[in-house]
Amino acid sequence: MTEFTADDVKGIVPPIATPINKDETVDETGMRRLVNFLLDNGAHCIFVMGGTGEFFCLSDREKRRAIEIVVDEVAGKAPVVAGITDLSTRRAIDNAHVAQEAGADFMASLPPFFFSMEQDWMTNFYTAVADDSDLPLLLYNILNPIHTNILPTTAKALSEHPNIIGIKDSEEFAHVQEVVLLTRENDFKVLCGLESHFYAALNVGAAGGVLSASNFSTALCREIYDHAAAGNNEAAIESQAKLNRLLAEFQGFSSWWGIVKTSLSILGLCENTVTHPVPTCTDEERERLKGILARYGLL
Repeated sequence: MTEFTADDVKGIVPPIATPINKDETVDETGMRRLVNFLLDNGAHCIFVMGGTGEFFCLSDREKRRAIEIVVDEVAGKAPVVAGITDLSTRRAIDNAHVAQEAGADFMASLPPFFFSMEQDWMTNFYTAVADDSDLPLLLYNILNPIHTNILPTTAKALSEHPNIIGIKDSEEFAHVQEVVLLTRENDFKVLCGLESHFYAALNVGAAGGVLSASNFSTALCREIYDHAAAGNNEAAIESQAKLNRLLAEFQGFSSWWGIVKTSLSILGLCENTVTHPVPTCTDEERERLKGILARYGLL
């Protein structure tokens, strides 16, 4: 069993990108480099096989390898959250068993996403997964692109389950705030999933953030968290404003996954390879990206 508890699920939790080779197998060397880069720059936990990790395109074999590599490289220095999202309850439960065998400390799952899910369907789904695994479970909420929203009242009901310890909530601030307010008596860990309101979420009681941009701006995201935790509100606001300006620079790029992978390749961490058919950055975009990263002190 994990040595970590729910109280360790906090702070900066990068949804780690998955460095891959041209044949879409996991680039082990790149993955290990990226793990160390994230930890060295202040990540508190690592979330492997989230949306930024392209779980939706990778084979089951490569998803397992990615979890195993991350667990091995982290080597107990931080908790590892493994994504187990799939298209049915049975498949998610099978993934939960794989994650546990691979050594993950926690698991996280979107609702099944082929069809829209009613709230009682989601309650039944998460309860079944939580009941069938020893790994503590985090809910995972993102309305776009899966068109299913875990309502705050549903999160509150699920927070009563002893094996459901939190949620990654990638919805608008009002939604995140309501989840925090409804679940705080249960010590439920709410992790903000959108960079733009990270500080605001922390300010109302979120435990941290699963922020895609923290793959390449880990230290900046950590600044926001540390300033907020210390009550240095003006400094936190300044760091949040800087992160928001950074994100605004990416308007018009080919794809978010391309931005992340190209940034990591510019940093020398892995190759710029994205799962097909998602496009990566063009040569012109790569040059723009170099300038952006330099201007924000990320190189």
